Amino acid sequence: MRTKEEWMSEFTALVEENLSDPYLTNTELAKRMEMSERQFYRCVEDFFGESPSTYIRRVRLEKALKMINSGEYNTVKEIAMRVGFRKVSYFSELFKAKEGISPSAVLKNLS
Repeated sequence: MRTKEEWMSEFTALVEENLSDPYLTNTELAKRMEMSERQFYRCVEDFFGESPSTYIRRVRLEKALKMINSGEYNTVKEIAMRVGFRKVSYFSELFKAKEGISPSAVLKNLS
């Protein structure tokens, strides 16, 4: 049986490995974590204080910010796709809500 820390680490690694998959679902994650969906959902909420979807979205946006700041990417579309967003407009909306600035503005400021 995994400890809380082992479970959190395994789950985080699983999310990060599959970050670019826009179709990553709670069902698939629960299956990979070898749990029922209900048990999986409860564990994520208990351990991270947020729903699986909210956690994944946060990790995606944090990764996107790192990618933007790295200067290795030229377009918002490329970054959005690499972190698992199918719609650039939705990605931009979420990014701006979290960071207070649009991803395109951040990219522009770097160049």
